Amino acid sequence: MSSSTYLAGSVKPSSKGEVRLWYFMRISGLMLTFLVLFHLWLNHIHTEVGSLSYDLVVKRFGYYPLLRVIDFLMLTLGLGHGVNGLKHIIDDRVHEPGKRAFWLSLLLVTFTVFLAAGTAVLFVLPGAT
Repeated sequence: MSSSTYLAGSVKPSSKGEVRLWYFMRISGLMLTFLVLFHLWLNHIHTEVGSLSYDLVVKRFGYYPLLRVIDFLMLTLGLGHGVNGLKHIIDDRVHEPGKRAFWLSLLLVTFTVFLAAGTAVLFVLPGAT
């Protein structure tokens, strides 16, 4: 009895780009774990729930610019991690080249819009340095 290997879509799993994306998923997942735990600790454990407000967040960003960098890292890694996962789902499920190009293009546009909006919110808030 012979076995055959199923290749999802037209993607070669041994290509350098796919290997890099595989490593990205592992590293970004690990980094996101620590970033999200820090975010939860800072905003929901360290700060009393009733005192968390827009003004407090803006004040923190003014006093500690590193928090903007941490939040930006969480934004980019989270979006990249999620988009990469969705890309793999598209690669696995959509086999027609035209439909695949449409969905991957839509994914790229959505990623760009969310990244631009999130970056604008983080770095255009009052008190930006």
